[in-house]
Amino acid sequence: MKVDVATVCVGCGTPTKKAVKGRCPTCAPKHELQRKAIRHDREPWSRLYSLAVWKRCRAAVLERDGHRCRLRISPNCKPNSDRLRAHHSPTPARELWRRARGVWERFVELACDPDGVVTACEPCDALDDARMRAA
Repeated sequence: MKVDVATVCVGCGTPTKKAVKGRCPTCAPKHELQRKAIRHDREPWSRLYSLAVWKRCRAAVLERDGHRCRLRISPNCKPNSDRLRAHHSPTPARELWRRARGVWERFVELACDPDGVVTACEPCDALDDARMRAA
């Protein structure tokens, strides 16, 4: 006999069978908006990734790099992955934000320069980010 088990939403406490990260379908979108707002306050440069100018830069970088990881620094590198990222290297986005002194237009100009962006697979992107944070 199969028993349907409901999860209790951590947002509102109601039982739900369709939980998304522990939240019911009503609370999940609200939580995601709150999470993004907090991130944008803490990391203002993160808003860049939703801009059309960044999406064009990302597409140009992926095309330039032949849709292959160019970092190749992780032992788990997946150079032909279909989940590639446009990665700010050698200068991370938070450093570009500092250099722009919080001036949004200048930051976008610096961050969307294809010469400062390279194609990376997820393992190499994560490893390079960890190295930059540790430095």
